[in-house]
Amino acid sequence: MKYFIKLNHVYAANNRLQKALADTLPDYDRRLVERPEHLADHLRAVVDRLNRANPRCQPIAVSYHPSQHPYGRAEHRETVHVGELATFTLYRLAEPLAAPAGPVQTPRPPAPQGEQLRLL
Repeated sequence: MKYFIKLNHVYAANNRLQKALADTLPDYDRRLVERPEHLADHLRAVVDRLNRANPRCQPIAVSYHPSQHPYGRAEHRETVHVGELATFTLYRLAEPLAAPAGPVQTPRPPAPQGEQLRLL
């Protein structure tokens, strides 16, 4: 199953940590990923590295929220929040239809009975 990553929004950066992170987030926009957890884990690693590089700034956390629908139906989308700075939505792509194994026989309509019209 593949997911399409959409960067919904990025708020204005208030410090060096947020600025560095905001500069890297557009690289993940409009990409495909096999599992939403892969994006969340990768972003956690990037954010942890940036948190250590900017110790004077308030640390940023990454949270992953699987799709939940109040009536039990799957919404086919997941959400990854990067602190209060940005939000990614991951949309599950539909499985492609399998092509038929052999040639497809299409039924032909029966030929009309009656006279052929002549044009002048």
